[in-house]
Amino acid sequence: MGIDFNFDEDEFRNAIGDKVEAAFIEYVETEVGNGELECDCGSTTFDVETWQNGNAGYEGAAICRECDERIALDLDTSDIDDIR
Repeated sequence: MGIDFNFDEDEFRNAIGDKVEAAFIEYVETEVGNGELECDCGSTTFDVETWQNGNAGYEGAAICRECDERIALDLDTSDIDDIR
């Protein structure tokens, strides 16, 4: 006796893409906030903001905690989109 399961491959790919995308954004926010970027003032601590742009991609900004310099982040998620 088995269970019938109708597997929707497109739905599955989209769900995986959503999870990978969320993990990528979380990773970027964590890494940039913890020293992977250096400001002109020498600081490596930033507050990080990310948002979805109108083209279904992501952008962001890293704001230096020492001098408030704002550094634009262009976050390329095209490889993630290829999963879908």
